[in-house]
Amino acid sequence: MHAEQSMWPDFNSTEVTFLCPTCGHTSVLIRAGTVNWTDNAFAPSPDAFPSNCFACLYQCRICLRAVLIMAQGISIRNPRLKSSNARLSVLPHADYQSHESIPPDIAAAMREAVACMSVGAWNASGTMCRRALELAMRHLSVSGKNLQTRIDNSAAKGVPPQLVEIAHTIRLVGNEGAHPDEDFPSLTETDARRGFEFATTLFKTLFVLPAEIEQVDERHRKK
Repeated sequence: MHAEQSMWPDFNSTEVTFLCPTCGHTSVLIRAGTVNWTDNAFAPSPDAFPSNCFACLYQCRICLRAVLIMAQGISIRNPRLKSSNARLSVLPHADYQSHESIPPDIAAAMREAVACMSVGAWNASGTMCRRALELAMRHLSVSGKNLQTRIDNSAAKGVPPQLVEIAHTIRLVGNEGAHPDEDFPSLTETDARRGFEFATTLFKTLFVLPAEIEQVDERHRKK
């Protein structure tokens, strides 16, 4: 995978801003372990060090869990200088903390979106959020010839205008991730994260809040 420049933290710093795979928040990670370099770390050009490996243990400032970041094909002098086949790996693998009221297929798509973000696969993450949106329209039994039409028709199912607008934004982000053009050749990190946040908000409003309201109402009915 060829990673975007914006996703690579400054590994020379004792603190990096990164998506924590455990709590799912963009957090400040504090270096907690030894930095390891291998092979020709002082190579003069990026493509001269494709086999360089870096590994460092960090601690998330939010959840206090450990995060291991491993990078291949970067320079020790300037970790933002990368070879053409540079790769980034993060452990543990990211997960999506789903509420029980969110349909399993939607939760699975969102988990995959988080996993994509954890390795900087922004296009893939945006596409998976769009997939989750498509599944949500099915669960709402919204009909239409395509996703754009189904989102428009979701208003008849009680989806408020603000959420319809959010849904269209998720759709557009997903389209850009799956179908590059001259104006939008690739999703940025900001695009992907906003798409994910919008999807999280949408599914919480459509599925989680009604379930929680029903639970409260049920308790009151029993009194």
